[in-house]
Amino acid sequence: MISFKLYLENLDWNSKYPVASGTVDGRQVMGNAPNTASIESTFTNYTVLPGTREVPMADLGKPNSVFYAANDFQRSKDLAAEIQQSNAISPLIIAVDKEGPYILEGAHRFVALHYLNAKSFPAMVVIDND
Repeated sequence: MISFKLYLENLDWNSKYPVASGTVDGRQVMGNAPNTASIESTFTNYTVLPGTREVPMADLGKPNSVFYAANDFQRSKDLAAEIQQSNAISPLIIAVDKEGPYILEGAHRFVALHYLNAKSFPAMVVIDND
């Protein structure tokens, strides 16, 4: 059995999460991912894949318990309406560790995209090397 670290090093990240074009799932990608300071606050040994990547919604599952505040789902519904109207979205930040991918930044956008039945989204992808 190979180690998780060796598995991550040998994974074809360009096939799994290809570099995104100017649009992902029909929506314009708006600039860089916000809140990148949370990466250094969260990880000590990590790799950021170059460029904004296209990540399938299915890789992160359903947004069952991503929020703590009672109004977060309503906030995501409002955001879904904004995304639908503008047809644009800022990249999320996802991290990949031994448990799999998860949202580091952008939970409201992720849930909003679920409401819009999105197939994929733009993201900065961070690999936890620990």
